[in-house]
Amino acid sequence: YVSDLVSLGAATTLTLAARRDSARVTLADRSGTEPDLNGRHGFARVNPSVGLTWSRSPALALTLAYSEGFR
Repeated sequence: YVSDLVSLGAATTLTLAARRDSARVTLADRSGTEPDLNGRHGFARVNPSVGLTWSRSPALALTLAYSEGFR
């Protein structure tokens, strides 16, 4: 996981992040009738994230964010 905050001015901050996720799945046909289902599979992906925060005052901040996840 990596993340960085970039100040774009006195009231605006840009957040950039990325995370690498991976999963391993083992499938096994327990009935014995569908052996083609058996297998080991691996999945990996880098998930990006970006956000923009504008702080007008300590009581008011607006945030816009986009991120992707891994299922």
